[in-house]
Amino acid sequence: MTRQLSEVEHIKAASRLLRGSLVESLADPVTGAISHADNRLLKFHGSYQQDDRDQREERRLQKLEPAYSFMIRARLPGGVVTPQQWLAFDAIAREYAGGSLRITTRQTFQLHGVLKHRLKATIAAINANLSSTIAACGDVNRNVVASVNPVESAAHAIAWDWARRLSEHFLPRTRAYHEIWLDEQQVAGSEESEPLYGPTYLPRNSRSVSPSRRPTTSTCWRRTSASSRSSSRANWLASTSRSAAAWARAQAMRAPTRAWAR
Repeated sequence: MTRQLSEVEHIKAASRLLRGSLVESLADPVTGAISHADNRLLKFHGSYQQDDRDQREERRLQKLEPAYSFMIRARLPGGVVTPQQWLAFDAIAREYAGGSLRITTRQTFQLHGVLKHRLKATIAAINANLSSTIAACGDVNRNVVASVNPVESAAHAIAWDWARRLSEHFLPRTRAYHEIWLDEQQVAGSEESEPLYGPTYLPRNSRSVSPSRRPTTSTCWRRTSASSRSSSRANWLASTSRSAAAWARAQAMRAPTRAWAR
């Protein structure tokens, strides 16, 4: 029996691989928000819409729409940035996000309070910094975390290298991100597909970990729905992550390491 798609799955399936009407929503000067469907898709691009809860009631009484803004999350495998990237993120936060740059528990940066008309410029600035926000949110494998310091030891360097490989492997293949935020021109007549995720992507998000020390449990967390097709896809992703992480652990055990305690 064919399973009925959920509302969100319908939005994803009809989105032309995450394009939706984001370009039109971003260009609409009448509102500081984007449409409901586009907000669902925006997460795959590393952002989502918020509003200032402290102003909700006051603005409602004034018959104004909520004070909308956007959160932007970077995709940083292992949470590793160069000093130059750190300074660039700091400058971007000062320019576009009210000076607020937040470090998350999942080893990445978040910017809050970005207004809609500055959203594209902010994401473009992050990419100019040799970073990205693609797939930092949404129903995909998000940021790959790793307990590493690449200059600590050879084992750490191996774990970070695998975190980067896994991050690249699990990226969506659609060019929607590059077209919307980086002004890449769509090639006429070209056919796109998502060989890993499929047209509806994952039922929920998935996260992976690349460890630098010997763990005692599985190193991949995932959420799945009751859908057997979507569940099997998420399970395949988890299995791939575990296999790669296991290989990295085996390599790390052979490599010379320094004591953590100093």
